[in-house]
Amino acid sequence: METINQQQTAEQPTEQSKPNKLFYLGIGLLAIGGIAYLFNRNKSNAVLPVDSAENNVNVKPYKPKYFKIKEVTKNKQVNIVTQNNILLLIKHVLDPLRKAFGSPILISKGYTPHWLNMPHLPIITQTKKGLANGLGVEIRPQKGGHKALKRIIQIAKQQGNFDVITLENNSIYIAYNPNGGKQRIYKYSSNTYLNVTNDWQKFI
Repeated sequence: METINQQQTAEQPTEQSKPNKLFYLGIGLLAIGGIAYLFNRNKSNAVLPVDSAENNVNVKPYKPKYFKIKEVTKNKQVNIVTQNNILLLIKHVLDPLRKAFGSPILISKGYTPHWLNMPHLPIITQTKKGLANGLGVEIRPQKGGHKALKRIIQIAKQQGNFDVITLENNSIYIAYNPNGGKQRIYKYSSNTYLNVTNDWQKFI
């Protein structure tokens, strides 16, 4: 009997050798969490279709024809929202403008992520806030000077896709509004922006 009891005792696992259910449960939760992290990271790196609602993924992304995203970002890293904004700007404003103009248009100031925190006057910061979210850039013709710049503005007005244009020294700031553009043209003067939409040619 003693031998049988010893054998039974030996066959029964001790308290230390029993599987720790909490330990394995913790390992399982960590594995699930890791998979969820990788899924969300890959999802955040995806390109949202242009002109589509967040839940509508059936619209194909726009492929730029004349401008590259890196021309606007100046090789800065951007999140998916900013990248989508840049594609909207290229699709609706920059590419049609470049096609109609027929000659190279350069981006003199592109995406500036810290624009809203820079020490500008508030009127400048807000009027050109598209620099901070990818919906606005400063552009200039590769050649032709002010005459070519006037033609770019004339084309932009004819196409009617822009929201705001501000007249700079040798360039213009142009922005797009996905909710509808107002086609306003401004000239900075005496610490404010004058609305020169109807007589902008006098200021170039």
